[in-house]
Amino acid sequence: GGAILAQAVAAECQARPQQWRDVVALASGRRAMLHAHLVHSVHPVKFAPGRIEVRVQPGAPRDLAAELSALLAEQTGQRWTIALSNAEGEPTLAQQGRAADSGRRSIAATHPLVQAVLAAFPGATIEAVRDASADAYGLTDAGPADFAAPAPAEPEDAASISDESEPADYDDVPPPDEDR
Repeated sequence: GGAILAQAVAAECQARPQQWRDVVALASGRRAMLHAHLVHSVHPVKFAPGRIEVRVQPGAPRDLAAELSALLAEQTGQRWTIALSNAEGEPTLAQQGRAADSGRRSIAATHPLVQAVLAAFPGATIEAVRDASADAYGLTDAGPADFAAPAPAEPEDAASISDESEPADYDDVPPPDEDR
């Protein structure tokens, strides 16, 4: 029974990438140079489990497809075909991450609180906008283009926060007159 258990454990540990980002993440921490090229030099064209079509930028190593195929076989336990294409494909992960970051910055810049801070501190800039749900590439499952605009602040909210000079425990009832 030990061999069957070992096979079951091995099958359980094998990666099952469902999209291009999952494939690239497999190289992260395992093959640094391959990972860097997959992030910066590869445009995904088509993805299906077992077969990936990519367009590779001219500066990438010639053996990139073979190296990626070997990594996938090692990590998933199955053969993957990496086909090179001349089709435009999607932007590289690096480009997608920059677009997502740019989108987050432009949304943040419209937020009333951010505008107030920028107005109060001349010369201040938005350095970074972090999305807790984003992966290592700065992308969320929503994708770089699917951002929701923030809801506008209600007018009564603006009025209620305009004067915060009173302490929180301040009571509007005057103290009893002790002279009576």
